[in-house]
Amino acid sequence: MGTITSGIGLVSGINTTSVIDQLMAIEQRPVTLLQGRVTSIGNQKAAYTDLSTRLGTLQTAATDLSKAETFQQSQASSSDESVLTATAGPDAATGSFQFQVTRLVTTQQSVSTGFVDPTSVKVGGGTLTIEEGGGEVSSQTPLSQLNGGAGVRRGQFRITDRSGKSDIIDISNAISLDDVVRKINTSLDVSVRAKIGQDGIVLTDTSGQTTGNFVVQDLGDGSSAADLGLVNSVGVSTITGTPINYLGRATNLSTLNDGRGVRDAQGAADFRIVDSHGAAHDVTIHNLSNLGQVVDAINTATGGSVKATLGIGQHGITLTDTDGGSLSVSALNNSKTAADLGIENASTGAIHGTAIQASIDTVLLGSLAGGKGISLGAFSVTDKAGQSATVDLTGAASVQDILDKINAVSTAGGGTLGIKASLKGSGNGIQILDTTGAAGNLKVADTNGTSAQELGLVADTADTQINGGNLQRQWFSENTQLSDLNGSKGIAQSKFVLTDSTGKTADVDLSNGNTQTVGQLISLINSRGLGITASINANGDGLLLTDTANGAVKLKVTDANGTAAADLNIAGTASAATIDGTYEKTITLDQNDTLTSAQNKINTLGFGVTASIINDGSGQAPFRLSLTA
Repeated sequence: MGTITSGIGLVSGINTTSVIDQLMAIEQRPVTLLQGRVTSIGNQKAAYTDLSTRLGTLQTAATDLSKAETFQQSQASSSDESVLTATAGPDAATGSFQFQVTRLVTTQQSVSTGFVDPTSVKVGGGTLTIEEGGGEVSSQTPLSQLNGGAGVRRGQFRITDRSGKSDIIDISNAISLDDVVRKINTSLDVSVRAKIGQDGIVLTDTSGQTTGNFVVQDLGDGSSAADLGLVNSVGVSTITGTPINYLGRATNLSTLNDGRGVRDAQGAADFRIVDSHGAAHDVTIHNLSNLGQVVDAINTATGGSVKATLGIGQHGITLTDTDGGSLSVSALNNSKTAADLGIENASTGAIHGTAIQASIDTVLLGSLAGGKGISLGAFSVTDKAGQSATVDLTGAASVQDILDKINAVSTAGGGTLGIKASLKGSGNGIQILDTTGAAGNLKVADTNGTSAQELGLVADTADTQINGGNLQRQWFSENTQLSDLNGSKGIAQSKFVLTDSTGKTADVDLSNGNTQTVGQLISLINSRGLGITASINANGDGLLLTDTANGAVKLKVTDANGTAAADLNIAGTASAATIDGTYEKTITLDQNDTLTSAQNKINTLGFGVTASIINDGSGQAPFRLSLTA
């Protein structure tokens, strides 16, 4: 039997379902209103969150706008990145610049003497040292660094010798002063020889004529000869160019001290000058880029009581107390700025700073011994004929000064000894050659101090030549760019892991690109909270890691991704408490080594130098060891 359902009362006829629904809807209204309010508040909250985010972005942008460096940033692009890449620093001048590429990087090759057979003939015992990156005690002075940093404008000039013959010298493609000298000396149309003096070029007329004038002149509106200090017209056979190698306002700080630059306290005061009245003046050089800015900073800080100057022909800074009294300069906040500027001293009247720029094509003595320098004493030299003389190094500032002082006691230099001093073939030290042909001993001994010992010249030998030691010029410094290391391939922007002797580990991450210099890398490593201290090694040619935790395990460095640690030569486990990332490698050859075994030992270094054996086709000893970097 079916059922009957209805929403209408059988007796009253009222639609009860509708009434109940409406009553329930009335009861639900507060809930509905609350739900709507919750939704509205949620929308407001989302709007406030969005507004807060936008205000935060605006605040960040406004903060950047308040910084001066925001408006000093520049970008640079090259029309051909395969030939020349460009980056712009905060002091880059806005504009378009044209560069003429004269030569691209090429490999460097060294070839040994010839051997009869590469596998059976012994090469002899000893050590072979290879250094990648620097270390030579000579240099080629760029034209851009001359004339107080103003450089030399490239162009053409005319030389006329005393016979009346002339030639146009084009230095448009010259990079260094050596390039200019080479251009002059390869000219076939004039009888003129050029050589580099201490601070300029010296021209000698070799025509043999004595009546005509020796003339150097610029062409048209050119200025190359003037910038080289050579413009002249004289009735003699020598033109000594005016000094063009000196400090000036435009001299970049990064070029000082043989490219080691100037280290500062990263924003804190770097040094204090106390004038003759006892007033202290603190100077900060952070973010300064040239010597003109440094001079201005000193003169502003002292208010004129002490005056800083740069003079033509000077290789250091002079500080003068304007009242003629005593003054002193001392370091602040562990800064090395005053020392690197050569003015950390005390004196009366004036402080004449030590040389912070070398003479042309040489390096400062302060760069030797890993940056510690050498002492300036005196030593005796005795040639094989028994003649003796004393060499006094007082006042020497560069390696060339030492060579000049030694050669001054030779017969060629006006002295009495049959000797000649020059750089070794390896370029990293000094050699003394006896020219007498006598049968006695060639001797060098210190007479005051240890200079000869530090130069590696102390000897008493029947040989005709004394080869000095490796002078260990520092080329790896806090200011060295990481991009210049590893054969100029740079350091990979990747991560490596340090483990100290307690087993504690920490990452060093270079992937963000913020670590640009060796100094920044050292600071980053030392901030990791490990018992590991990073510094420059004793030879000034690599990074040194020293474990200070005194734990039971060995200091270790491993690449987490990429090759940053390997590129820095620090990947591996310490044999003692240090890892030395030197870019100098030494292999030992014994009496049984041949060309082939020597080749294998070099190639196992994995050091950016490839050894190969070549056959030059000659008759008796055609096999040679070739080293290519």
